[in-house]
Order: sequence, then structure tokens, then C-alpha cells
Amino acid sequence: MLRLIGRPAPVTTALIVINSLIFAYGMLSHTQSQIIMHYGFVPDELFRDSNAPLSDSLTRLFASMFVHANITHIAFNLFALAYMGGSAERSIGVPRFIALYILAGLGEHCFTELLRHTYC
Repeated sequence: MLRLIGRPAPVTTALIVINSLIFAYGMLSHTQSQIIMHYGFVPDELFRDSNAPLSDSLTRLFASMFVHANITHIAFNLFALAYMGGSAERSIGVPRFIALYILAGLGEHCFTELLRHTYC
């Protein structure tokens, strides 16, 4: 369990393990590109089918918080999570830390979409 300073941080540890396992599965099974297309935040895919159930879009928005495009992407994200996650989890508590993780993921989606329309 992650413990850089102070008591253990079980949610941070779980998030690191979950993210790592999903990435490892995609790389070892050679299905990373399919995982990204089905579960990653790909705005054109997310909003393409207006007849798709809302639950599909919500599932993708949540699942994409655990999908990484390449080793550099996951390495930087996990480094940041390991470096700051434990302290944040201990400081604000587990429920707020989980909410923060989800809100940060959704905020990243908004930021990515904003940059996509601004620079692409």
C-alpha cells in the first residue's frame, strides 16, 4: 500500500493498481488501440451517434479516466498520483478524494475538448 509519508493511502494505491492493470492488459493483449476507441475519451466517437443511449456516453466518460494512450502518458499520470494522491487522500479523506479524482478526470475531458477546438 502506498505510504510515502504518514499513514497508508488505500484509494491512491487502488487507483495506481487499477490504472496499471488496465494499461498492462491493453499492451500485453495488443488491444490498446481498441480499448482507447471503446473506452477512451475520443470526442468524435463519444458524440458521433446521437441515438446511442446516454449510459454509453457516461460509461465512456468514467472509464476513460483509467485509459492511457502510451507509456509516457501513464508514467506521468501515475507519478503525479503517487506523489500527490496519498497526501491529498489523507488530508481530505477518502470520499472527498474519490470525488476529486472523478472531478479532475471530467475537468481534464473539458480541457482536452477546449484545446482541441482552440488549436486543432
